[in-house]
Amino acid sequence: MRIDDIDALLATVQFSSLNQAAEYLGITQSAITRRLQRLEQELNVTLLERQTRR
Repeated sequence: MRIDDIDALLATVQFSSLNQAAEYLGITQSAITRRLQRLEQELNVTLLERQTRR
């Protein structure tokens, strides 16, 4: 488990937005998504319910 992955999760929860969390952390949205996926795989749980806007 990496601290960067936990930071990504906390920022995403705080802002309720991957884009805003990524901007806050100074990384891309794809990077934050990879961090969250890595954390979910390591813990073997779904941490966030993802919703797409249409």
